[in-house]
Amino acid sequence: MKILYSQIKEKLHVAKEKVIEEKNKDREDLPAIPPEVYVKTVQKQSKTKPKYNKEIIKTIDHELKTAQIIPRHHNTKEKIHLSNIRRPKKFSESVINAWDDTLDRSEVLTKKFGLNITREDLLTLRESNWLNDKIINFYMELIDQRSRQNHKLPTTFSFNTFLYVSLKAGGYSRVKNYTRKTDLFEKDIIFIPIFKAAHWRLITIYIKLQKIEYLDSLGNDGTDILEDIKNYLTEEHNHKKGTPLDTTNWKFTQRTDIPLQQNNDDCGVFVCQYAKSLGSSEEIQIKHSQIPEVRKLMCQTPIGNRIRPRTRKRIRQTNFRDNLKTRNHLLSKIVRNLPSRFKNPSNRLGLLVHRQFLCRGVPRIRISIIWKPDRKLETN
Repeated sequence: MKILYSQIKEKLHVAKEKVIEEKNKDREDLPAIPPEVYVKTVQKQSKTKPKYNKEIIKTIDHELKTAQIIPRHHNTKEKIHLSNIRRPKKFSESVINAWDDTLDRSEVLTKKFGLNITREDLLTLRESNWLNDKIINFYMELIDQRSRQNHKLPTTFSFNTFLYVSLKAGGYSRVKNYTRKTDLFEKDIIFIPIFKAAHWRLITIYIKLQKIEYLDSLGNDGTDILEDIKNYLTEEHNHKKGTPLDTTNWKFTQRTDIPLQQNNDDCGVFVCQYAKSLGSSEEIQIKHSQIPEVRKLMCQTPIGNRIRPRTRKRIRQTNFRDNLKTRNHLLSKIVRNLPSRFKNPSNRLGLLVHRQFLCRGVPRIRISIIWKPDRKLETN
């Protein structure tokens, strides 16, 4: 029986490698991953049970050693996981098409939220370019859409980039209609992207927590902007509720624990990523080295009309249908190679193989061959 099991296991491994190789043909090349990394051991302490009145402490000295990194797409475990399947080229091709400045710049590539996003707008997402107001407004609308579709997330409302400009130019009377269909004081988080002095920055209002935060990727002072937003909220509350907003217990802070940009071009990207993370109650972890890839993902976002999830989720959604085909193809291939006596569904071993495929085929395929026969099988 051990020989049979090893033969089946070997065929499984070969078949899975072939399926992964076929799926990854003509797909995107993955970035290089370092083959090793330095790790550090830590002190480990262990105790016996208290009733023995003894204590044993084991100390492991600190030392540096190398540990091999096994990339996810080269996983050696006996499974086919969706993260082993690379992203189709259509994602990168959509960016290449959007950023091709030899094509018509006025061509509308997507329409939503009353905005027409043209190639000219998407070209601002290329490196060393400032994002324009249409891209930022579109991205903020997508954050609100994500909040409406996922009730586990905080409720958000994003103003467009014209609010602060209009507020400074004409006072509250000029912007009071911006919220005629929305009650700000029922939302969890309010985002206000602001363009001032050739620089994008973000105001985040937490109504229930009674605080307003100023986020600036250059670390500039925003005291005057915080004061303007406080006055706006006071008048908005008076207009909607009939009484001025009491801001005695409110906190007005300038965030200093956020990632900062290292050039003069990425302020709009940082504003969008700040809002994206805060809108999903996540820590802001964007790094300057990630900006080129983030710009590409932001370019795909208007085309796909949704906020791109994290890489693993994106691969899972993209290749869901591919995985169904992979499961069925692999099932037929393995069962075909099994000895004839195990293909009978009444046989306990063959039945378990089928169940493992059907029950664990999505989102991953894991094959566990367990032998629990009702009666002893005689081997040849």
